[in-house]
Amino acid sequence: MERRFRLRTVLLLALRFGPALVLLLTPALLVALFGREVGVALVLVAGIVPCIGASLAIRRRPPPKETSAAESVAAVTLTFALAGVLLAPVYLVSGLGFTDAVFEGVSGITSTGLSRYSAPEDLAFPVLFTRSWSQWVGGYAIIALVAAVLSPAMKASKDIGALNVEADDRDMKKASLVTLAAYTGLTALVIVGLLVTGTDAKNAVLFGLSATPTGGFAPHADSAAILSRESVIVLALFFTLSALALTDLTMPDGKRRERLGKLGAVLLAIIALTMVSTVTLRFGDDLSWFDSAFTALSAQTTTGFNTVPTDELSLSSRSVLMLNMFVGGDVGSSGGGVKILRLLMLSALVLHIAKHARREFWPDDSVRITLAVLAGFVIVIIVGALLMMLLGASFMDALFEMISAVGTVGLSAGLTGDPPHQAAIWVLTIGMILGRTEVLLLALLLVRGRKRS
Repeated sequence: MERRFRLRTVLLLALRFGPALVLLLTPALLVALFGREVGVALVLVAGIVPCIGASLAIRRRPPPKETSAAESVAAVTLTFALAGVLLAPVYLVSGLGFTDAVFEGVSGITSTGLSRYSAPEDLAFPVLFTRSWSQWVGGYAIIALVAAVLSPAMKASKDIGALNVEADDRDMKKASLVTLAAYTGLTALVIVGLLVTGTDAKNAVLFGLSATPTGGFAPHADSAAILSRESVIVLALFFTLSALALTDLTMPDGKRRERLGKLGAVLLAIIALTMVSTVTLRFGDDLSWFDSAFTALSAQTTTGFNTVPTDELSLSSRSVLMLNMFVGGDVGSSGGGVKILRLLMLSALVLHIAKHARREFWPDDSVRITLAVLAGFVIVIIVGALLMMLLGASFMDALFEMISAVGTVGLSAGLTGDPPHQAAIWVLTIGMILGRTEVLLLALLLVRGRKRS
């Protein structure tokens, strides 16, 4: 019998994210206090206090014994939205309006990189740190913390692909801790690499915190163009590693060889798609091979850094970048998009159906969810692009911006910085939240609707 969706269960599950939200806000508070940014510190305290209260209130309450996938994913979606709202006051005190501040908060926690700041280099360091740190927490830390520390009933981490786990709760928690440790190690290494290649300490920290969650927010309007070529190579290396599910190698399920093969296939797909886009950018816009390759790889891994303004690229170049952003990285990585593995699965399904055309075929739950996720991505992107078009944007610009938002990328065709209407910012905000949870809530609803029919 199919379980009824219960809002009360969703709220109870969301409250269990209190410690993760404290983790999100506390380091930013310490940096604000150290930098004597009183306004930023006060609004962060105002966010931390209710999160601590929620954590204490829910601590002694046992988690729900039975939780549906839809309820779990809804709780994760609600938490990302709440985190964006909690971060918004930081950007309000730095000069943004309410809509833009919420957008900035959501863009940070969803590791997207799109920004309403036209000159981030003019912001105080605590504001920039909050923006970059929120991307780091949103990239993996929230999901890993929930799976490792909170309720075993919270299966949402598996549902949204933050952990590619097919094991019991104990293995799931262990994998979560390994993931978080690997994520922290990669971040430390990229910061050291940037320092060694000549980047100053502040920019090394800010770029490093954005690279491993494939976030793409840069502390300068010119993004990665302010870095030396050696530093750009370091960035590219580490955000590519982050777009792979490296923690597959540590899973205690005896399938390491199989997982190595999967990683190899995904890496080859990333390289192949990046090469196609590199050639298009090189000859379509007369960019250097270096800038072409970096921009293409940044789009494919859904990172969002750039060394050339993407809003000045030709339609052909932006079209291939849209394909890169839509496809994205690996399932189980911090990369966004629909994920390469899902498209490989879809290709295998099409070949299977073509080979056995005369046989009746009924896909299992995993295949149905995969198809529903792909359909969900397309629906959200197209509906969002049409809404932005109605608000005054050209369809191709709106499509590029929506793919970037839903794919949690950060490259822009110019609409984020100069929207046709403020309502377009809300469309992008909703797109980022749905994209960060891989539109799974919509996908699960589509599957449930199919089962009922």
